[in-house]
Amino acid sequence: AETAFVMPTTAAAAAGGRFSVNKCPSEYLEYVCDLSDGDRQLAKVELGEDDQVRTQGLQHMRDWIGRHPHIRKCRTDPVFLLRFLRARKFNLPQACEMLESLSVYDDQRVQIGGGVAIIDCQGATMAHFTLFKLSDIRNFMECLKHALPVRVQE
Repeated sequence: AETAFVMPTTAAAAAGGRFSVNKCPSEYLEYVCDLSDGDRQLAKVELGEDDQVRTQGLQHMRDWIGRHPHIRKCRTDPVFLLRFLRARKFNLPQACEMLESLSVYDDQRVQIGGGVAIIDCQGATMAHFTLFKLSDIRNFMECLKHALPVRVQE
């Protein structure tokens, strides 16, 4: 099965359409950092992100995508790839694994059938569950419901 990652974004709309899904383009889009100085500092502190780390991370992911035998099409623009790199604090193996996991949700059978999460709570006590604020649980559920293209079975 062909794996294609195409997500519409505001940046894509501004670019006149969707980004390319050619996994090995003749040239890659360059990242143009429009972050404020404050956001750059926060990225450095929170994620370890600086120009060098960002450039190396993007190159690593692009190389990995190009070599991956099951990924036939994939966006390689920096806006798309930085989502995975930042979500995993530039841990390259974890970012690549996260991108690869996204392909599971690209399967129409998973989209139709949904998914069931099985969580082993053996050894968990009520004290563990009280660590979560109700607002945190609500925010998580709202994100799952509205922001992720995933259908959860009940």
